[in-house]
Amino acid sequence: MTEFVDLYCERTAPGLFGEPLNLVTNAFILLAAWAAWRTAKRSGRAGVEALLLVGLIAAFAVGSALFHSVSNTLTRWLDAVPIALFIAAYFWVYQRRALGVSNPVALVTTALFVALAIGARQFPGVLNGSLIYAPALVLVAGLGVIHLAMARQEPALLLAAAASLVAALVMRTLDAPLCAAVPTGTHFLWHAGAALGIYLAMRALSPFLPETARPSSSSGQPRT
Repeated sequence: MTEFVDLYCERTAPGLFGEPLNLVTNAFILLAAWAAWRTAKRSGRAGVEALLLVGLIAAFAVGSALFHSVSNTLTRWLDAVPIALFIAAYFWVYQRRALGVSNPVALVTTALFVALAIGARQFPGVLNGSLIYAPALVLVAGLGVIHLAMARQEPALLLAAAASLVAALVMRTLDAPLCAAVPTGTHFLWHAGAALGIYLAMRALSPFLPETARPSSSSGQPRT
């Protein structure tokens, strides 16, 4: 479980600081978690579901940071599992809150998505390992089209999230092919793009979450 893993261009040897850019750019993901929680708090929707999703984003950042410092088979799982849990949980919550889907239907569709994602993991060598995120990208894009048609507030947010994730996955995929020309690699740009996509996706979901408190405003007065 502690076998050394070397997946990215930036790393040239074992060691805590073998991937400095890949390590520090996990701060973008933590920032996305903080910003998503702040959005939920300001709109008075910082309930259990928002806390769960924000917690999984933060766990994603921590797990990824551990993997890019202590790069072994154990930390690789600590990197991958929170991402998968966040995507599944987001899909579940979006279906229940934004689409009004029943619990049984949401369970079945989420289970089907998880099965598809597990299937994609059987091809780790395709697109430098980025194929495993293809189901999530298709999911976000599909939800983005639905969101565009039904949302009254910022309807294009999920499509913008999908666009950000496309750019992020391109950077993740190019890390190995461009290694000779770009010694730092491009994986760190995956962190930045994924953080932006996650934040936009959370902002798109926030208006559909149940209210837990009166929304705050900069003037201190209730919104009308």
